[in-house]
Amino acid sequence: MNIFLFTGILLFLAIYSGRFFHKIKLPIVTGYILIGFILGNVPIFHTLNPLFAKTTLFIDEFALAVISFEMGTEFSLKKLRKIEKKVVIITIIQAIFTWVIIFLGLKFFLHIPAAVSIVIASIGIATAPDIIILVTREYNPKGILSEYLKGIVTLDDLITEIMFFISIPVAQSIMQFHYLQSSYAFIIVKEIVFSVALGIGLGILFTYVASEFRGLRVLFAVTIGFIFVVIGMSLLLKLHIILIAILTGITFTNLSREKRIIHEVLSQIDAPLFIIFLIVNGSALSVKLIYESHFLGIALILTRGFGKVFGGFLGSSITNLKYRRNAIGWGLLPQSEISIYLAVLARNALPYYGNTIFVAIMTGVIFFEIIGAPILKGILTEKV
Repeated sequence: MNIFLFTGILLFLAIYSGRFFHKIKLPIVTGYILIGFILGNVPIFHTLNPLFAKTTLFIDEFALAVISFEMGTEFSLKKLRKIEKKVVIITIIQAIFTWVIIFLGLKFFLHIPAAVSIVIASIGIATAPDIIILVTREYNPKGILSEYLKGIVTLDDLITEIMFFISIPVAQSIMQFHYLQSSYAFIIVKEIVFSVALGIGLGILFTYVASEFRGLRVLFAVTIGFIFVVIGMSLLLKLHIILIAILTGITFTNLSREKRIIHEVLSQIDAPLFIIFLIVNGSALSVKLIYESHFLGIALILTRGFGKVFGGFLGSSITNLKYRRNAIGWGLLPQSEISIYLAVLARNALPYYGNTIFVAIMTGVIFFEIIGAPILKGILTEKV
């Protein structure tokens, strides 16, 4: 079997499973994830694993860049003014609360080393933007809650990206020297500053380039080409794809007059990417991983769930949000591609503890991917 036939079969399996789940009143996202989960736990699938690896090698970073860029384009100053400063405050409060709860739970109750707990807690902040996008697109909910969630998720993943790339050098320094060396601190600041500058610069450049062309077909090619540039520049300079792509999207959507057409272009690009990406994520979630994680995976599920739900409620209460404050935290439970991507990076960056971190995160993803979409559908379609 070749890579094109294999990818085509995966897409049709996902589409029909999504259709089935839609008929039984569950989000189609759940169908995509479960198809991947089933394939990942069927022995015959592993004989096709080299093909699958080739299929996903390119898709992983491209999908991540598209998703991050698309979430950035949702965060315009016009929308920010509409929802005032509450989104920013709620995001920061729930992100800090979630990080603290996960870190304390792992460090002091399970006695996990501080370096490992810091990294897991940083990844645990992330919320799945692909699931938020697909569920809101499928059910087209009315009301401001979906706008709040999109804004919170965008900032949430920005904070995750920054926290993660702070935590990795910190963890490396603690494991090697038992304290944070100044050279590691310099690396942290340099990478984040350069990533922010590059993201804003590329957003300005994309705004100019997009204004030079008219027509959906041409802008389709321009958008794909520019996303390749974002990925290529990030890899070339060894900077952070998620952070750069989000900031490129935020800058573009606040400067460009072509954003509506680009939104339409992105909606055409992202559909097959999301489907394959969710299958990829699902296939990585094996029963064996759940067994190997023992109490660490369960502890992450409990601490992250508590952190998100009560952190969202705390942030909503502090900002005096009167509109469905109980729903905010529940809507932030889905966890998928960004968490998996960062878990893979952590496994490579921290050889001794990396696999422990990867197993813990993947166990959490199994749980939150499966329950996250139905919960999100429930709160977005609930009549109030």
